[in-house]
Amino acid sequence: MFDSLWKQVRIVSLAAVIGLGLPVRDAIAQSVSISPLVTIEQLQGSQNKTTVTVSNNSDKPLRARIVTTDFTYDRETGFISIPTHSKSAVPYLQFSPREFVVPPGVSRTVRVGFTIPPSLPDGEYSVALYIEGLQEQKITQTVGGQQSITTLRPRIASIFFVNKGVGNSKISVASAQWNNASKEPVVILNNQGTASAYPNLNWKISKGGSAVTEGKLEGIVLVAGKERSMPIKISALSPGSYLFSGEIISRSAGTPVKFETQLIIPDR
Repeated sequence: MFDSLWKQVRIVSLAAVIGLGLPVRDAIAQSVSISPLVTIEQLQGSQNKTTVTVSNNSDKPLRARIVTTDFTYDRETGFISIPTHSKSAVPYLQFSPREFVVPPGVSRTVRVGFTIPPSLPDGEYSVALYIEGLQEQKITQTVGGQQSITTLRPRIASIFFVNKGVGNSKISVASAQWNNASKEPVVILNNQGTASAYPNLNWKISKGGSAVTEGKLEGIVLVAGKERSMPIKISALSPGSYLFSGEIISRSAGTPVKFETQLIIPDR
């Protein structure tokens, strides 16, 4: 019996729950939410003020605190926490309250502000603001006849990009490629601008002038000066040459960016 029951304690970010079992993922996702997930702002003078909303979706009070960290986005894997970087907004961030309680079914507003001194270089400053639960959640699941108890303290982040000076995104589709490892297409998105973007992408795969399949990627974080590789989830397609087309709809730009590129699906 002792061998069949084990326990693990983790602080789990919602950005990383994809690797957990379904009962664990669902419990975390249902317990707390934050809005907005991504904020892209322009400084007004040397300051900017905004808010985030924390919602307790569980049936128990949420005791939480705010934790900040620097981050970057990897081309393939996405969000990564890092110790610091040259345009960290952590030293210039103010927020209130630092710790709070949210009753069941209730939302709480957190005030967030930035004051970046005029003497600092122009550019885009960034920070991730985590809401971290202070109470543990115990999730029991059975896999292969073995029962496990996972004790979690969930974390969910709202990320901020704050532009000092004039910053604009310049987003495009660089290419569409076949990923042999995952056996699916990927689209390579590029942001050659000086400001990050948070667009949606409407895509269509066509052959011989007729649409074969279509879909949408929502809420893509494109960091200024970087690329992202995003998987396209499709049903099986025959090998051959296809047209991958559509439009990028940016939340900060009024005009959609249309694209059209070739997609080759190899014999496999």
